Amino acid sequence: MKVLLRQLCVHGAMLSDREIAAAPQITGDLQMYTISGRRGVRTCVSLRDPNNQVAGDLLPKLWEPVLEGLGANVLRIRGLQGQSDKDKALHLQVWLCQLAHS
Repeated sequence: MKVLLRQLCVHGAMLSDREIAAAPQITGDLQMYTISGRRGVRTCVSLRDPNNQVAGDLLPKLWEPVLEGLGANVLRIRGLQGQSDKDKALHLQVWLCQLAHS
């Protein structure tokens, strides 16, 4: 699903409305999937380049996602995110995703 995404938190702290409005929107393909491993089954959401699915994620994955809100063209997803996919220190992150028109 192609979306325009804004991150609403930095290191677990919510941004102000002014900071959110000034933050860049990232266009990408929103994907949700599960990963099985030694720690069991974990769900994550990722944002990928819609023109290059072989390339890595545009942002670090959002782990244990929860759908906080749903509108006509908007999703609000909360989860845990590190600075990179290798980072073990996770912080609260909220993604505001507006459906992009193709």
